[in-house]
Amino acid sequence: AEEAAQPRAPSLRKGRIAAALCLALAGAAATAAWSQRRSTASAARLEASTGLVEEALLTDTLDNCSGCVQRHPGVPEPTLPRGAEPAQFAVKVQWLGQEVTKYFPNAEIIDGGAGAILVSDPEKGFQMLDSLTPLANGVPAHTKFPLVGNSISVTIDMGNPAPSCGCNVAFFLLSMPSINKNDWGGYYCDANCVGGNCCAEFDLLEMNGRVLLATNHPCTDYQTPPFQSQSWACDHIGAPQAWFGNGKKDFGPGPGFEIDSQKPFRYTMAFPTEGGVLKAVMTLTQGAKQVVASMDNIENMRGALTDGMALALDSWYAADLSWLDGGVCSVPETCNRRPVKFTDMVVASLSAPQPAPAPAPAPAPAPQPQPDSNTKHAQCPQVPAEWAGYCSWMEKQGCKNVPDDATIYWCRCCCEEMHGCRYSA
Repeated sequence: AEEAAQPRAPSLRKGRIAAALCLALAGAAATAAWSQRRSTASAARLEASTGLVEEALLTDTLDNCSGCVQRHPGVPEPTLPRGAEPAQFAVKVQWLGQEVTKYFPNAEIIDGGAGAILVSDPEKGFQMLDSLTPLANGVPAHTKFPLVGNSISVTIDMGNPAPSCGCNVAFFLLSMPSINKNDWGGYYCDANCVGGNCCAEFDLLEMNGRVLLATNHPCTDYQTPPFQSQSWACDHIGAPQAWFGNGKKDFGPGPGFEIDSQKPFRYTMAFPTEGGVLKAVMTLTQGAKQVVASMDNIENMRGALTDGMALALDSWYAADLSWLDGGVCSVPETCNRRPVKFTDMVVASLSAPQPAPAPAPAPAPAPQPQPDSNTKHAQCPQVPAEWAGYCSWMEKQGCKNVPDDATIYWCRCCCEEMHGCRYSA
């Protein structure tokens, strides 16, 4: 899993290659566990002066490098593409009883502004903004979700078939912006300190058709953004967590599960305070069926959720997502890269009647067969001149000291040294 004044580098997103940052600060055991998580993936971003990497550099044919599989490239800079009109990225949100307009730059908006389609593509994630015009200091105008005592809900349609083993569809909150620009020129931050900037993170969900997981990633030195936490203060792995599926019958593909992941369902995360303790209660609803999972104590996230956190969405894939779906999937995994619809978002007060959600959309038509995204390739792709800044962090750490986190960035920067292959001309 990250500004607005800077043009987006088409083929670089939040690819969480920051395993090296954790390596020096966490113990070996923590690093080993952490490197299996989604946190191996957040991203590289560029200002205009660094040049743009061509879209063609990040195609299916370059997803692998001597067995190295691309993982979680992340969320692009929230900028307005040249020639685009703000209205084409506008989405309607029910916000504490009123309909308001927000923006998902670079997203495909659907159903007259009811929501957006999130595609499984390293370049197609997006963040929610109040405006496509940056703030006076050049920082993106992120929508801040103050959720203590409130809930956030959205209708999710993963289609039939739903995203498969090896896919991770993420819908998450971040205490952005950071106080300083990161290594790639943006203000993105997360609990795994991608690009050098750390901040609190709450994963509302990470999912595919077999599993749905929510995770709390607090930072103990939290201050109201803009702020930069210290790496040691942030929970890289995350706790507590709440799960559906992954071997249980409450969530999965088909009628044999309480919630059929291949049909639209309503997702809700509520943040009540009970007995003076902040909790997170996650509910999935589909027709008359409902399943609930909760985190009984997230007091360490109260500050961030009170101040308001920024919303980001992305969809990525890897050959090993056993930390997410290992209860039902086996390695190597092959993601079918299915798109997901998020519509009819509502932010509601827990002390006021919540508006009824709009009817769930009809299931998507059956897809055409998809190519295997895990085809092996013998050589690393060439590292263009524009990538020099991205490989510099590898040079500082030394590839032998950086875990192979399976990102395309590790492949490009460390393949020759670690695998003995040569960059193709």
